[in-house]
Amino acid sequence: VSLVDFTVPFPGATINEVAFPGTTADKSWTSTPYLGPYDPIANAYVIDFGYGRTDSSSVTGDDVAIRVRCVVPSAVRGPSCYPPPRFVAAGTGTSATVTDASTKLIWQRSFSPTTMTWDAAQTYCSKMSLRVPSAHELQTIVDYTVPVPGSTIDTAVFPKTPPDYYWTSSPAAGIPGKAWIVSFSSGATFTILTSDAWWVRCVH
Repeated sequence: VSLVDFTVPFPGATINEVAFPGTTADKSWTSTPYLGPYDPIANAYVIDFGYGRTDSSSVTGDDVAIRVRCVVPSAVRGPSCYPPPRFVAAGTGTSATVTDASTKLIWQRSFSPTTMTWDAAQTYCSKMSLRVPSAHELQTIVDYTVPVPGSTIDTAVFPKTPPDYYWTSSPAAGIPGKAWIVSFSSGATFTILTSDAWWVRCVH
């Protein structure tokens, strides 16, 4: 997910081609299993570098031949650079925040009182001196260990989060009138009409 360049329009490849030359606009495996409603052993998350979206795919059958880009394991990279706990909540009510020790982002602990259009989401966040998170930022708080469908987020830290779509500030490159959303019922991402009404969780 961290390699996706959301500014590159379809058909991609949605990645920094100077750093990663020759990347094809295809799907690429992750090691993260997709936890339902199917057998998690038979399904896993993939990143589509043609669109930039996150989705799931069967690990058997016609889709089994998917590309992969490897990464150095954490045992070699070294221990985590931040001490636990990762999330620290502060404040109460609508002014409550959650600081992420990993990304240093400060999140609104609650979420918008209603669903709203993409433009309205920008206004809602700015009135609190906050902003709508980018697609990269919002994906950092997805909890891929939560079975689908469910609130794919740490609900102890972000309580009562509806398992639904949430706006990002990232427009769909080359497609006027669409922007990226993150699904907190499946962990997937895709583009959707900015005139649609969905939730937003602001960030500092």
